Amino acid sequence: MSINQSHPGRRRTVPFALPLATALLLSACVQSTSDGASAGGPGVEHGASKEAYVDALAGAGQVTLTMQTAGSPGHYTSRATEQYAETVEEWSGGTVEIEIAYGDAVAPATEIPDALADGRLDLGLVLPLYDPSRYPVNNALADISFLGTHSPVVGTLETTAGFLEAAFDTPELTEELEGEGIMPLLPYAPTDSVGMACTEPRTGADELHGSQVRVSGSVHGEQTEALGMTPVSLSYEEMYEALQRGTIDCAAAALWVGEFAGFLPVAPEFTVGSEAALSRIPYSLGIGMSTWEDLPLAAQQLLHDRLDVFIEGMLRHGIWEGITEALEAVDENGGSVRGYGAQAREELHAVNETILDDVRATDALADGETFVRDTRESVRHWHDVVTGELGYADEGGYGDFAEWYSPAEIDLTPFLDRLDSDVLREQRPD
Repeated sequence: MSINQSHPGRRRTVPFALPLATALLLSACVQSTSDGASAGGPGVEHGASKEAYVDALAGAGQVTLTMQTAGSPGHYTSRATEQYAETVEEWSGGTVEIEIAYGDAVAPATEIPDALADGRLDLGLVLPLYDPSRYPVNNALADISFLGTHSPVVGTLETTAGFLEAAFDTPELTEELEGEGIMPLLPYAPTDSVGMACTEPRTGADELHGSQVRVSGSVHGEQTEALGMTPVSLSYEEMYEALQRGTIDCAAAALWVGEFAGFLPVAPEFTVGSEAALSRIPYSLGIGMSTWEDLPLAAQQLLHDRLDVFIEGMLRHGIWEGITEALEAVDENGGSVRGYGAQAREELHAVNETILDDVRATDALADGETFVRDTRESVRHWHDVVTGELGYADEGGYGDFAEWYSPAEIDLTPFLDRLDSDVLREQRPD
């Protein structure tokens, strides 16, 4: 991050680099602290107009932040980052400028925490399952992220809100990130259900048993072993060839990840659960602590208050547009989207109960029993809010999503307003 008195400039971009090393999106540069420390200056009331933010930041020095995305300019994996950057810049009157590095040009996903700490990035995505020993509490949430409904709209909305609420309600989780020099703006950001992209249909226990599957973390290893599969670790660069040659049979991933990483042409048979399912791949949107502390208060408030833009961008583009692109690739390559067979569902349900018991007993949390109970209750509560009070619904499943999904027919404003009032507003810098 840089702060000076120069006039606002145009956002500069770092050239796109082929993003095969990571399947998840964003990273960026900013600075913050849990006790609300800032560089001072006037604050802005919640719900204030754009002009109020511009006025509050008029006397501040120019702030330049670095944020990266795994995708290319305009790609669905980049739109949430681009829209967030554009909105922050506009609402600050150009005082806060965000530079975007495309293609994970600054740091791969595994290095983002260190890049936030050493200043290479200001704001970025932290994936706890890549380093569970470093983030045991965050990883506990990742382990039980199979909770909730697994469907494109309702499931994604209820878990976005439910897990985010649970994360903020777990001090050990946010403190764990802060201890690594990261201020979590969103300790849980929108993500999608994980299934298995396979070279041939594998839904029943007899088809899954004995097959080899590429997994992202230890919890997926435990779950796939319960299905009789052999989990293996491979980099994204190796996956296409491994699937093509038959070295592995499947890859555990979200549907859109298969399209983005480019392996659906050789693994177009996708299996995903609706109730018993694999754990999701959660991530946090965080800001380097020292950068946050150097920001004027109004800049901190603006970055927080426009998280709605980032969340909506991830939902509409990073997930839902990504699913439609993936389904096109599945169809073009003669594949299909199916659910697990009855025995496989029973095996997944049994191992997931074991995982819940393990998290209840973990030493990483002061009270694992309460953590599991409260997280489950939070997700259930938000299911009722999403489907009952707000009236969202799935008109089908993943397989026919492209047929029934219409962006214009899903108004996310009620959901985002409720998420702000019930979860995010309490976290606002003041």
